[in-house]
Amino acid sequence: GHNGMRSIIRELGSEDFARIRVGIGRPVHGEPVDYVLNAFDREQAPFLKDIWSRVGEIVTSLLTQGLRETMNRYNGLDAAWLTETTE
Repeated sequence: GHNGMRSIIRELGSEDFARIRVGIGRPVHGEPVDYVLNAFDREQAPFLKDIWSRVGEIVTSLLTQGLRETMNRYNGLDAAWLTETTE
């Protein structure tokens, strides 16, 4: 999260590093910090397997294809791929 990134930046002494971001959406009610720290609900749980599979693809691409190719392939994707794979 936000404080975790601050800690990493402080330890590295730089903001110049690759990041893989996985979005969580926004809560309908309440504060984002409470939303992030809660367990996944029943509606969210079915998506976890596909999300972590996609993260695995991205990490593999980053390691084998490099940063630029991975960014070109995956940046800007929305959640449309997720609904296609779970229906």
